[in-house]
Amino acid sequence: MRSGCVFGISHLLVLSTSEFQKDKWTSDINKRYEMVEDVQHSHRLVGLTQNEVTVLLSEPNYKGEEFWQYYIGMTPRLIPIDGDALSLQFSNGKVVRYLIHET
Repeated sequence: MRSGCVFGISHLLVLSTSEFQKDKWTSDINKRYEMVEDVQHSHRLVGLTQNEVTVLLSEPNYKGEEFWQYYIGMTPRLIPIDGDALSLQFSNGKVVRYLIHET
């Protein structure tokens, strides 16, 4: 009985991932979490200029001078509370770090 319960919970926590597709990224912001892993692994974000990021990911949902944020949807988890975001930090016009976090 316990193993079935553990399987059920772990099954809920498995993320659906898919290959990054710019048209899907821009059209379905609530499902971006499915592609964000591929964005991290297939595209080197650190070092990109602001223009290169815009070409790759389109305009961000929030755009500050040194901080951009892309809403990526509600990543499936046991108790979802807030949506998640991909945040990029810029210095001298280039990405110096990024992180995925709850908003």
